[in-house]
Amino acid sequence: MAANPNEIRLNPPNVIPFSDGEFTGAFGPVTGHNPPGTVRGYSPNTLFWEVPAITPAVGERRPANAVPNKRILYINGIGTPMSAHAYTVKLVSVVSGAAVMGIYNQSGDGESTNIIYDLVQCLGDKTGLSNNPATRTLAKAVYDSCVSGVFLNIVAHSQGAIITSRGLRQGIGLLLDRYGRMSSKVRPLIENVERRRGFFESVLRGAIGADDRDRLLLEIALQQEILPLVEGRLGSYVSVQTFGGAGRFFPNGPLYRHVYNAWDPVPNLFGQGDIFTGPGRGAVVEQISRNTGSPIADFDDHSMDSVYLQSSQYFVDRNGNRVDNNYIPIDMSRVR
Repeated sequence: MAANPNEIRLNPPNVIPFSDGEFTGAFGPVTGHNPPGTVRGYSPNTLFWEVPAITPAVGERRPANAVPNKRILYINGIGTPMSAHAYTVKLVSVVSGAAVMGIYNQSGDGESTNIIYDLVQCLGDKTGLSNNPATRTLAKAVYDSCVSGVFLNIVAHSQGAIITSRGLRQGIGLLLDRYGRMSSKVRPLIENVERRRGFFESVLRGAIGADDRDRLLLEIALQQEILPLVEGRLGSYVSVQTFGGAGRFFPNGPLYRHVYNAWDPVPNLFGQGDIFTGPGRGAVVEQISRNTGSPIADFDDHSMDSVYLQSSQYFVDRNGNRVDNNYIPIDMSRVR
């Protein structure tokens, strides 16, 4: 198919190299209608709302009414060097009109991609066995959001949805620990498990199983006393929109919207297009049908930049008819 003249295309931003798991944002304070400029990295220990965000320039703005008072945190998928991540962060700001920062999920060495490494990391995130820096950064952002009462609006693509699922679970674990220790009912159970941990590890706890009762009591107390509080905080402050996500299961609490392309093999094999999914309580799941011109569904139909973030592009279904004329790439009504 010929290039679409209506596709939003931007000049690539300058990039100061950043590392796996770092926040990405503007080089210095950027507010209002100033050009996005250079993208650089910020320490994962930074409070996410203190990262200078990318905002749309006047000539790039879509929609016409920018909302730089709203923040979006973007997490990229596989096969994404630094330059591509920076470009999509900028494109998300233009499409949404919001202030956008990112968490960089590194591919290869950041300069060139390594798909095999990315796929192994995806498997590790799905099984909970990997130590993905981007996952750790997101978990801290989830924790900081719920504790401080600052809105966290996540937009994730491809592997970024897996990172989001696992980062949310890790963040929930941090919040359960925090609020559990603040509870007069739960704190003694936590302390009891911690006190006995060293002894049972030294005498093959797994074989003896003598602390199973303590752990079961703690789990029940956390489920009954603390988890409703944590889910309430997530529902108040965290929203998630995934596009072509490779994540099947998401914890309850946040406000969810999942979008997948019928022609995109990734979500149909590994994400919300599959049969067995858990999109999160109350989630909105949207299927679109966008064929970029390939005779079969391929990774062109998985593109965040040219498929999921384009509302004006000409797409056809299997019969050659236009589709998705009213598709909204990022639903700003769900961004708080």
